[in-house]
Parts: sequence; C-alpha cells; structure tokens
Amino acid sequence: MAQERRQYKRIDERHLVAYVTRSSEAGVHDEGVALSEDLSLNGIQMALPRMAAVGDQLDLSFNIEQDLFSVVGEIVWVSPNDVGCDIGVRIVSVPKEYEAKIEHMLSENK
Repeated sequence: MAQERRQYKRIDERHLVAYVTRSSEAGVHDEGVALSEDLSLNGIQMALPRMAAVGDQLDLSFNIEQDLFSVVGEIVWVSPNDVGCDIGVRIVSVPKEYEAKIEHMLSENK
C-alpha cells in the first residue's frame, strides 16, 4: 500500500476552475477551465484538457459555496490521462478568506 504524503486533509468536491498558466518556458501561456478533484488548505488536484509541466505557475479562480476565490499555485506533479493530464497544485498565495472557508468545511466533515 502506498504511503500517504499529504500534509492536509482533503475535501472531496468537484469545482470548475478557471486557470491561466505562466509556464516555466518563456512566453508560453495557456488559459481555460478545468475540473478539480479535491482541495485542501495548501493544494488542489485538477484534470487539465492539455499537458502541463512541473514548475508551471497557475492563476486559479473558483467558487466554493457561492464565494469566489483567486489563488496562485505551482504544479508539483503531472500524470497524463486520455484527454490531457491530472495535476497536483501547491497553493503558494492564498487569501485568508479561503483558509477560513476550507477550515470551516473540514470541521463540518468530521
């Protein structure tokens, strides 16, 4: 059995996420809408409709319970799938309101 590497508990909810990539390759940018698989205080797992690279920066915007959040993340892992890839994003810049919302949701799920 694989060892769990996550530091934070996850919330297993799907959300539409608008993203803009700022690739580690100079001048390469992409934008679109992806589907999140789960989220936590410091990360989000998403399915992208294209390939991505570890180290790419992302500007993400999504709603949680009618509240809009904008965060900045960095891709820390990539796994190809049939239509693009699944990615793990470490959130590097997050508003306090996002932290409060996630902590509240985690406390309700106990």
